[in-house]
Amino acid sequence: MVQLLAQQVNAYLVKKLIQDLGVDCGGPTTVLLRGSSVVGSDDGSTIMLLPGDTPVDITASGVNGLDTGSEAPNAWYAIFMIRNPDTEQVAGLLSLSPTAPTMPSGFTQKRLIGFVRNDVSSNFMWFRQKDRVVQYYSPPLLYNGVKLAGNIAVGIGALAPFPYSKLLEVCPYTLYNTSPADTGFDISYSSGASGRHYVDVDGGMPFPAAGIWGTGGSYPTYTDDSGQVFLNSGQLLAGCVCSVIGFTLTGI
Repeated sequence: MVQLLAQQVNAYLVKKLIQDLGVDCGGPTTVLLRGSSVVGSDDGSTIMLLPGDTPVDITASGVNGLDTGSEAPNAWYAIFMIRNPDTEQVAGLLSLSPTAPTMPSGFTQKRLIGFVRNDVSSNFMWFRQKDRVVQYYSPPLLYNGVKLAGNIAVGIGALAPFPYSKLLEVCPYTLYNTSPADTGFDISYSSGASGRHYVDVDGGMPFPAAGIWGTGGSYPTYTDDSGQVFLNSGQLLAGCVCSVIGFTLTGI
């Protein structure tokens, strides 16, 4: 009984293990798994260590490539670390499925370690991941336009892999506000009045307020996982701009 309990505890700890995990965008079709990465398999049976920096190319098939089929544009791809217990080879794998990738022959152990998204031209968005934190090299725009007519729902599913991420950092600012003393741009999690003004942007500076918004570095941090935010600009503006800085993965 004691031995069984110890095995269960060990398996639980292995499943939770993520240490020095590093994933970078290595190019339009490649992600680079850093050799420092140490993760536990999702079945708790083994700890996986890469032999060194390992490129995973979506144009290749199987080990260190795409699990099945060909690349689809505008899609999130799950990044796995996989292991063959017979040869002890550890490698990477990309898949449209975050739960059931098609495993290469002999590879039976795996762990979801991240996500990468491509654009309409099937080029990966440039990012860097450290453990569970992902930051974009060039923060993509959530909104870029003029005054909004009321609260407008804007989906953020193309900028963070929901429901596997629950934190989204957003950098809002306004251009040429008609009155610096007035609120120019609001971001909220609800279309109702109670959900408004969780972030007020005056004269181009973000000011986090109470609610599920907090401060992440110099920017507000969004912790809801609904996959959308509501934007509102109450003043006449020459422009409203809102960029996504990155996200934190909670489902790996």
